Amino acid sequence: MIFGFGTPFINLMDVFGKPVLLKDNWGLVNANQAEIENYGLKKGDVLFIRSSVKPSGVGLTSIVKEDVPNTVYSGFLIRYRLNKESIFNNDFLQYCFHEKGFRQRLIVRSSSSANTNINQDNLGQLIIGLPPLPEQQKIAKILSTWDTAIATQEQLIAAKETFKKGLMQVLLTGEKRLEGFEGEWEKLEFELIAERSKEKNNKLREKSFRCIELEHIIQDAGEINGFTDSSLQKSLKNRFYRGDILFGKLRPYLRKYWSAEFDGVCSSEIWVLRGKKDRCTNKFLFYLIQRNKFIQIANATTGSKMPRADWNYLKEFPFLIPSVSEQQKITSFLSNIDTEIELQKKQLAQLRNQKMGLMQRLLTGDTRIKL
Repeated sequence: MIFGFGTPFINLMDVFGKPVLLKDNWGLVNANQAEIENYGLKKGDVLFIRSSVKPSGVGLTSIVKEDVPNTVYSGFLIRYRLNKESIFNNDFLQYCFHEKGFRQRLIVRSSSSANTNINQDNLGQLIIGLPPLPEQQKIAKILSTWDTAIATQEQLIAAKETFKKGLMQVLLTGEKRLEGFEGEWEKLEFELIAERSKEKNNKLREKSFRCIELEHIIQDAGEINGFTDSSLQKSLKNRFYRGDILFGKLRPYLRKYWSAEFDGVCSSEIWVLRGKKDRCTNKFLFYLIQRNKFIQIANATTGSKMPRADWNYLKEFPFLIPSVSEQQKITSFLSNIDTEIELQKKQLAQLRNQKMGLMQRLLTGDTRIKL
């Protein structure tokens, strides 16, 4: 089958020169000149990740844009070098490697043990569709336009998030006041502005709930990427309700926090926090625990390999707290910025989906480019 391209499918081994696999080397290594010449990197080389903890990491590639002197590559990579007579465009080739169908075929040929691996022989036998070189160049140019748009959107999101963190620093410390508010902020110990819920779920009496584990909370984002069913869990879980603040106490430097959008249960490694009535709103508490000061205090904890935040230590630390009305104004201001960031992230997801759809059509020949 040709998928509409002008020439048949081609095996990767027919396109590349002999693959070279370097067996070791992490970080700085000792290498003589012969090894550097044999295992070094030159402009146009293609590097494959042949081994990864996650299957999604296997087969990701990068093209070396410039010669890299005095450098060899690690053992989890495979280097391919295009033949001089190759009729492939490098950028087109890299898009092929990241196309969904190709990656599915690659995973099928991979083996799994502690890591997911693919060897150079199996990789070399994979096939891809080959349009004429001018069409390859045109396809690569079209897809690069989406890459540029995606990169621009990522930069906009990063800039907005940096702007938000700067605002949090001045607004949550009283360094800058919003218009219409005066008066001193009150310095209160953390236990006077927030409480930690100790309610547990009773599996014998309660129905099944959505269960949040640490891996479901996205690092430093205030978002979750999923949940599991509490009925599938054997361990006792903390109960939380919509509006509660969840904070990962295990390795607190990872900054795992979330404002609950539904009732559920969570890991015992997650604190369920609530602002104390007439002292601190839940929304203000949500932004307070994102501050660098709070994270630093939470990190001054017990344990070395698997540190955990210590409530008895944290609860005694004082924080400056404004009136409830000023808290509400501050959180409304910051929530508007969060809404803007969320919209930008949705636009980023749309761009990525558009690119994936284009890759699916252009790299299989379903849609041809008129030259």
